[in-house]
Amino acid sequence: MRVGARVVGDEPRGPDDRGRWYTRRVVHPTVLIEALEARGWLPTIYFIFSRVGCERAMQDVLTEGKSLLAPPQQREVDTAIGDLVRESPTVAESVLNQSVFEALRLGIGVHHAGILPSVKRLIESALRARALQGRLRDARRCRSASTCRRARSCSRG
Repeated sequence: MRVGARVVGDEPRGPDDRGRWYTRRVVHPTVLIEALEARGWLPTIYFIFSRVGCERAMQDVLTEGKSLLAPPQQREVDTAIGDLVRESPTVAESVLNQSVFEALRLGIGVHHAGILPSVKRLIESALRARALQGRLRDARRCRSASTCRRARSCSRG
């Protein structure tokens, strides 16, 4: 097994030492981002199949703390976040939004049904401006084939 990857579902469940009926390989998001960056495949959209998974991946990226942005891009993101907060101050009160803003400053965006529309617009505009290097998206919300075809890491495209 490669460093940074683990198999989910293969762990013992109890004294009878039976695993789950399925297994799948899970790559740590920071390992995946490094591999995509090395291949020149950033920016990209990475689909994850749950809100919790999106937020967990975001926290993993925040824990590592490696920025994918150059200083001018970071200033651009900071300006956009500041504009949004000035326009709607309550958006900064949410713990989730604070984490999303912190991830944006590193070049990572999270996009799922629990994110406020104004924050989603901020994430989308940062991706279009190439000030964002990756977006973690809840794949259950992916209904458009054109969206999937644009994403290098989407298995349905």
